[in-house]
Amino acid sequence: MNDFAEQGIRERKRAATFRTIFEAAAELALELGLEHATVDAISDRANVSSRTFFNYFASKEDAVLGIDSSGIGEEVIELLTGHRTDDVLHDVASLVYSVIAETSAGIDKVDLRKRVLERYPQLLTRQILRVASMEDRLGLVVADWLASTPGFAEDSAEERQEAAQILLSVCLAAMRVAMKKWPRDTSGDPRENYTRAVDLLRTVMERVS
Repeated sequence: MNDFAEQGIRERKRAATFRTIFEAAAELALELGLEHATVDAISDRANVSSRTFFNYFASKEDAVLGIDSSGIGEEVIELLTGHRTDDVLHDVASLVYSVIAETSAGIDKVDLRKRVLERYPQLLTRQILRVASMEDRLGLVVADWLASTPGFAEDSAEERQEAAQILLSVCLAAMRVAMKKWPRDTSGDPRENYTRAVDLLRTVMERVS
């Protein structure tokens, strides 16, 4: 078996374990209450050790929401970099959304996450905090993009870094709006809410400029 095949098997096994722990955590929270969905209880239901649990999730709250502790992969950043458009706000918004999608349970588990968030809306901010914790890394990515973007290319590196932080901040604000609406939305697709929020953000910025 070659290295690529072995890597593929490891990735599939990791994804399967991730889903198993997430499902156990979310179902326990819905059945018994968030306070009873302890790491030990989640690990028992998922049939893994607590050590394995912490290889996948930083806390029980992250497990309940299906927030991956490994962070966004470099391949995702490379993919987005290679598919940039002339719309800077769109590109940065796509980066922010990709961090959310990359570090979350798959699309087939959207309904389970929605049920958890309907029951425990106080958990809504955890994904935003997750992205914020990676803001420095994302800021470097966006600043690098701006270096080849008309209107920013002549700026100093410090000015581009500041502009990158501002762009990330406004896109995170749009994500907050989208996430507040998502549990009550019947479409089941969080990206649609985020797209609408970013469009609204663009409209607001145009009106105040």
